[in-house]
Amino acid sequence: FLLMRKLFYFSLFSIILCLTTACNNEKNTFHLKGDIVGLKDSVVHLYGIFFTPDSFIQVSVENGKFSHDMLLDTITPLYLHINSLNREYPIFADKATTIHIEGDTANLYISGNEAQEIYNQFADSVKHLTDFEILQQAADSFIIQNPQSVVKIYLIDRYFVQVNNPDKKDIENAIKY
Repeated sequence: FLLMRKLFYFSLFSIILCLTTACNNEKNTFHLKGDIVGLKDSVVHLYGIFFTPDSFIQVSVENGKFSHDMLLDTITPLYLHINSLNREYPIFADKATTIHIEGDTANLYISGNEAQEIYNQFADSVKHLTDFEILQQAADSFIIQNPQSVVKIYLIDRYFVQVNNPDKKDIENAIKY
């Protein structure tokens, strides 16, 4: 609980810092662009991994296309939630970058920066796995091999924190890398 509280306050501080220092500067603008064939939703939701549940952004969708810009001063892990697909997709937003989401409702491809590509490689390597313990081991192995990657934040949250009965020792071990 203390870890989650610290992460929440750190995220909140980061957001406030982003908003106060960016001042509409293009070099601090993150662009999200989507073109999903067959998407029938009128909105998709974008929210931070560590935001409070009621802080999310609704992005309008028209004919499967959407876009959103936001000011950032550092790389920020986000979720894109698509209601009709009942799926959330991790997005690694960063200043002066554009994340592209393309494909159809069965197969989406998300690209745009190094962190997103690193996550895509991890996701492709584990997509055939169904046992959660093996997925946790794969995430732990990734974290050890990529200690400086922002993808690590998402994997710790997904595979160690947001689970039934999170193990404090496992979380601390993942964080120490």
